[in-house]
Amino acid sequence: MGIEPQDIEITLFETPMSNWGIQGMPGDELALNYKVKI
Repeated sequence: MGIEPQDIEITLFETPMSNWGIQGMPGDELALNYKVKI
């Protein structure tokens, strides 16, 4: 692709679970029936 490793920057923002949701429920109130690997 012609992209050099030094030309790439990756930035991660860790968002609190209370600031996101799934199916109308806040993330900090969810009980997932599967494991999330980070």
